[in-house]
Amino acid sequence: MNLLKKVFRNKTSNQVEEKDVVMTEEIGKRVQIYIRMIDATECFVPTEALVLGPKRFQIEDPKNNYDPVYSPWDFKPGDIVSCKYQKLSDGLGHRSQHLVAKNLCE
Repeated sequence: MNLLKKVFRNKTSNQVEEKDVVMTEEIGKRVQIYIRMIDATECFVPTEALVLGPKRFQIEDPKNNYDPVYSPWDFKPGDIVSCKYQKLSDGLGHRSQHLVAKNLCE
């Protein structure tokens, strides 16, 4: 996914902040995001999401992995969420950056 790092100056605190900005050509494309499982400490499941705009993604589940009884996620298919990059482990000691669903959007 093409994200630009833009540098902004916070008008209130006058501090410089970096923000991820979705490129316009990414809107409408499907990308892989990760969602935390509710009953797992640090277990994340990959799924697809539709890019709606800057940091706004609609969760999809094309492989029907979502099971609210046996493997509930923090968010469910159809939810619109904001995502941030987070380092996740692959279980073999390697960590890499992935888009992770963080909050429901209104």
